[in-house]
Amino acid sequence: MMKTVTTLAVLAASMFAAGGAAIADHVDSTGSGPPAEAQALGRLIGEWRGSATFTMGAQRDPARMSVSCRPTAAAFGVSCETRFDFADGRVWQETDLFGWDAGTRAYHWFAVTSTGNSHDHVARQLEGDRWVFAATCRSGGKPMHEVIRLRPLPDGKRIEFRSTGTVEGVAAFELTGSLDRQ
Repeated sequence: MMKTVTTLAVLAASMFAAGGAAIADHVDSTGSGPPAEAQALGRLIGEWRGSATFTMGAQRDPARMSVSCRPTAAAFGVSCETRFDFADGRVWQETDLFGWDAGTRAYHWFAVTSTGNSHDHVARQLEGDRWVFAATCRSGGKPMHEVIRLRPLPDGKRIEFRSTGTVEGVAAFELTGSLDRQ
């Protein structure tokens, strides 16, 4: 669960950094390309490094993070690979696929983790200066709800993020940190 939360926060956070034009560089040969909403995913494209702290009860686990994102599906989506290196030597990995669903007018972030979790996060709109992704899934057979809040800084080179999760309606974890574009 910790890896999933960390990876998701990192990847989503990247979406707010400078570089939204990156997807425009990958438009298909017809010139039609993706809509503006899908182009916003281009902010993810590139290499990212950062750190985070995962808190579960009294336990705090610091981690270094690396994220690599590239365009996919003729620039209508972004595929990312994330790695977390924890201070105790644990390594977690995640693959994420981001896309814009014009039918539901929502962003989707499908995550597959090396801890055996797969789930979809959905974001419909910005809330103030934060983009909010949410997912409802199961953890240990119990209902889990995760909310990831991303806040890009004005220079577009750094993103602050906070992910919180509940299991059976009780606060279970928090992930906070930041990413820097490389």
